[in-house]
Amino acid sequence: AVQRGDLASPQVIARNDAVEVAYVAGGVTLTITGRAQRNAALGEPVTVLNTASGKTIEAIASGPGKAVAGPLAASARLAPSQFAAR
Repeated sequence: AVQRGDLASPQVIARNDAVEVAYVAGGVTLTITGRAQRNAALGEPVTVLNTASGKTIEAIASGPGKAVAGPLAASARLAPSQFAAR
């Protein structure tokens, strides 16, 4: 029998993982590295703690140890497989 947990997307970010968050706008890319505050599968929201500033960033998981924020976040949530190779 198939259980509900069997249907979940595979996790690409685990809580406390180091995560590189990219913010891309107008041809400029800014990146920070922080710590994931929760687990996330591809295309799911994840909160990342910027360890340098102590602030949290809301982002979308885009691959193992990677997330996007800002304008790309909506696209990553709708079509996560497009961002997995980045």
